[in-house]
Amino acid sequence: MGGIDKGRRAFIKLLAALGIGTATAGTGLIKLGGKAASKKVAVKAGADIVAGTQGMPSWFPALVNKIIKEGDDVTSKLATKERELVHTKKIGPHEEVTVYRNTDTGDVRVEYGTELFVGKRINNKGKEIDVIRASNDPETVHLEYKAGEVIEEGKHAGKKTKSEFSAAESEPEVVNWDGDIEMSGVNEVNKVDDLITPTNKLQEFATNKKLNIRERLKLERQQKYKDKLDTDTMEQLDYIEKKHGPLPDEGDYTSADQMNEALSKYRGEKASGGLASYDDYLPGIDDID
Repeated sequence: MGGIDKGRRAFIKLLAALGIGTATAGTGLIKLGGKAASKKVAVKAGADIVAGTQGMPSWFPALVNKIIKEGDDVTSKLATKERELVHTKKIGPHEEVTVYRNTDTGDVRVEYGTELFVGKRINNKGKEIDVIRASNDPETVHLEYKAGEVIEEGKHAGKKTKSEFSAAESEPEVVNWDGDIEMSGVNEVNKVDDLITPTNKLQEFATNKKLNIRERLKLERQQKYKDKLDTDTMEQLDYIEKKHGPLPDEGDYTSADQMNEALSKYRGEKASGGLASYDDYLPGIDDID
């Protein structure tokens, strides 16, 4: 599985722990390395921006092209590295899609969530700061396209590796031995159908087509489950145990170090047999004609 690389995964978890949405990293509020783009690079809003690859929804290339073509260029505010172009567009009253494109590698990252807030706020020290996304936003969904890379050495030199697609969102996780649960985990998958968060509005915006009856019924069930997972502690615990197995028993460990190691391992493990989709928790959806 390709997936989000370890650095990116750690980056998402770090921002969640800090209470900051990922878009904030491109502002003066937080700097985690890299330089803002100093030079704009022309982008051809055509089908060559993103190539179809395994796991990628058919509407994803059209979504990227449309946001770049119709959205606002916010490179100067949100770019986190050299030669990165950033475009954003509201697709609903309070929803926004932001596309980050690395023009050196061809990699593309899409963030879908609540509308961006760009402006000035006063921090707890009374200092005025620039902010984007006011606080931690666990509703943000991350979709990533990693372009193929040219192999420089060996018998396959000159050929390209396969492109990859991945997606990530927040999920509940146990954060201490008291059993406290927070939405600070990362559900990392290789296809949007395995996300808990519905992405139907991205599909509708990209294709200009309404969902069919089956898709609407599936969406309704998916949204109900997500709403319950966001608020119901027992539902969260059920989700965690289905994905990671039973919680460790603190009585099995004799020191704090052992306990911390066990909890960290538990939180980092994936379910055996691969990643679970929300359909695993909602039986019967495939019976809809």
